[in-house]
Amino acid sequence: MTIGTAATVAIRELPGMHNIDLRVKPGTSAQNAVAEALAMELPVKPGQIQKRLVRGESEAYALCLAPDWWIISGFPEAEQKLAVLLGEPVSFQCSRCKRSANHY
Repeated sequence: MTIGTAATVAIRELPGMHNIDLRVKPGTSAQNAVAEALAMELPVKPGQIQKRLVRGESEAYALCLAPDWWIISGFPEAEQKLAVLLGEPVSFQCSRCKRSANHY
């Protein structure tokens, strides 16, 4: 299947776009707590997207990849909001410097 050429299709990373790979069991209190912490309902079907405003002007998105898997994009404070639920630092790899970092 051909969808285009390099002249018609472009893929690029958006600098400064924060992404989180989120896995949580659907229909549980954990999923409800995550949705509440992010103030964003998580879409339930793969391919669905939920959008919300953050800091009044930017948009954050939750993309459902599987019933228990989401990508949260454009929401820099999400790591800190989810860390509170876990009661410990969240470890992730910085997309800009490619080093591991711990943040609350």
